[in-house]
Amino acid sequence: MNTFKGKIDRVLQSGSEYIVSFVTTDKYAAEALKTISPDVFQTVEVKKYFEKRSLNANAYFHVLCQKIAEHMGLGNEEVKKKLVLEYGAIAENEGGERVMICLPKGISPAQFYPYYKWIDENKTKTGDWYLLYKQTHTLNKKEMARLIDGAITVAEECGIQTKTPDEIARMKSLWAAEIAEN
Repeated sequence: MNTFKGKIDRVLQSGSEYIVSFVTTDKYAAEALKTISPDVFQTVEVKKYFEKRSLNANAYFHVLCQKIAEHMGLGNEEVKKKLVLEYGAIAENEGGERVMICLPKGISPAQFYPYYKWIDENKTKTGDWYLLYKQTHTLNKKEMARLIDGAITVAEECGIQTKTPDEIARMKSLWAAEIAEN
């Protein structure tokens, strides 16, 4: 059984058991669920839904990174990192808390993870705290749109030709349609 998008309709208690019902518009998921025997226990996982970002959005972001890198005489990865730290999304745990790590002095987070900002020393001054940012392939549609808008701003400040506001709006609406199809 594949995953499907839905929402919890209600939770009822019947003696020592609970009845949980879901609502979905995914007819294939609903049909597949009908074929599962009610006498067999299943593993069920429920996670908050996030719209995925489009592969076309990711491609456009990388085109902008390349143009900015060429203009500034920097590497693509360096530009990408700068844009993610300026316009990307801070990594959060499931409770919505920002993800930070503390590493001993002399150890760089770059050995383990690409997107981070130094925040402070730990209390004993033997280590440093870093704030982590999401990797671009994990961004949802809204986060990716913010990152691309930031990249467009930087590109325009560099005098780099970008798509017109109408083209960008049309592209974003196509991303939404592409996401809805998947």
